[in-house]
Amino acid sequence: MPISPPDGTPLAGVVFINALDTLSIANTLSSDAVWIVYQQQVWKSWLSSQPYPPSELKKNQLAMIFNNGPKWGPNVYVEVIARVLDSGGNMHLVRAPNQWIGRTD
Repeated sequence: MPISPPDGTPLAGVVFINALDTLSIANTLSSDAVWIVYQQQVWKSWLSSQPYPPSELKKNQLAMIFNNGPKWGPNVYVEVIARVLDSGGNMHLVRAPNQWIGRTD
C-alpha cells in the first residue's frame, strides 16, 4: 500500500442513499453529482460511473463513488448534498448534515 504524503490524500468516499419507505430502490433511480460543504467552502464532484459493488449493497440502497476531493479533515463534519435523478428525468436533492470525515488506515 502506498505511503500517504505528509499533507494527506484527497477526499474520497461513497454516497449511500437509503430508501426508508420501501423494500428496494427502483433501478430507475441514479445519482450523478455530490456537493460537500465544509465550513464556508463547497466542493462539487461528478459521481463515478463505476457503481459501488452490488454485492455489498442492501436492497434499499443506492451508492456511488467520488474521489479527488479537497484535503479536508480527517476528523471533521461536513454536509453532503446529492443529486438524484428518476426515470422521468426529474431532479431531486438529498441532504445529509453532520457527516463524519474520518481517516482510513
